[in-house]
Amino acid sequence: MRTTRQRRAWVVAAALAIAVALSAGCALRRDAAPAGPPPELWFYDLTDLSDAHVVDRLTPLWIRARRAGYRRVVLADVRFARLRDMGDAYFEHARRLKALADSIGLGIVPGVFQVGRSSSMLAADPNLVEALPVANARFEVSGGTARLVPDPPVAFADAPAGKDTDVRVTGRVATIEGNRRHARWWYDVPVSPHRSYRVSVWIRTRAFEGEPLIQVLGGRRVIHFMKSLGVRAAQDWTEHSLVFNSLEHSKVRVYMGVWRPTRGRLEWRDWTIEETGPVNLVRRPGAPFALRDEASGRVLVEGRDFAPVADTLMGRAHGAGSFEEWYEPPEIRTSLPDGTRLRASWHQVAIVYEKQVTCCLSEPGTFELLKDEARRMRELWGPGRYLMMF
Repeated sequence: MRTTRQRRAWVVAAALAIAVALSAGCALRRDAAPAGPPPELWFYDLTDLSDAHVVDRLTPLWIRARRAGYRRVVLADVRFARLRDMGDAYFEHARRLKALADSIGLGIVPGVFQVGRSSSMLAADPNLVEALPVANARFEVSGGTARLVPDPPVAFADAPAGKDTDVRVTGRVATIEGNRRHARWWYDVPVSPHRSYRVSVWIRTRAFEGEPLIQVLGGRRVIHFMKSLGVRAAQDWTEHSLVFNSLEHSKVRVYMGVWRPTRGRLEWRDWTIEETGPVNLVRRPGAPFALRDEASGRVLVEGRDFAPVADTLMGRAHGAGSFEEWYEPPEIRTSLPDGTRLRASWHQVAIVYEKQVTCCLSEPGTFELLKDEARRMRELWGPGRYLMMF
């Protein structure tokens, strides 16, 4: 009979033999499998076809890419969503690029439908932007104008609810110099749900390297996404703003300061918070503007009880398709008696990361814009492959 040691040796040897046989079989199967086609290489080119030198600039790049084995180029230009506004020179550049690609055997895959960042397509109709509701904001008539009455009154407390050690805060003045960790202070502020608020602050810097921020939390969740306040490394006192929607929250926490190590000197002063009127007001059937008498509940008729309300800067702050966080909201003009209390509801633009917006996918007009873009792009580039730029 075999000893225990002999049995173990036999088991190990058998296992090794099976492993070797399986490996050999796998190797044989791999060797026998037919070789697949080589990968088709693509590259991405974000460009501006309105640039007079665009063809000359892209020609050597495209030739070098084709020689390196690339078969297709994804050609992206935010102006593809605005072909209706482009002049003859733009289309001539496109024709020259098509001729170049054909001559070297490079396929062009145009990028279409920039739904995620929709500023370009919204130049045709800014009111198709995604929006957030503002509900039952209180106004009072005075001198023919309905003026906002904060409800409840909103303000920062005399002292912050807390602060980090790397920031000095005295009253409404804060200084940060060369912090190595978080340098923030914060306030807990009662608000009304579904209202619009603005935080503003004056900032001065000297040889500053870092990213100062204002951040608003509802519970544990950030409810406004602000990538930058646009603070420069060296600036005199300059006002900076952030507008946010309170969503469903009745209390928010407002942070100010820096979240990462910085260098140089950063000074803050005179920060305030206020409820706002209809800034970035969206007007479309799916986003109505409603005004009612607070005492009687009567819904007022626009054009009869109050003048039509239009925000001429929404989506046009610095040209068509340009959105800004803050400017003075439009007035609500009415002939109602002074002292009349009103409640207003509307929709405001949802701005993400400074000036990014997206189109509203529940509005039929959005799909009319996409349909028009698709037709114009096919007329320009012809049938073939397209990449949807979601």
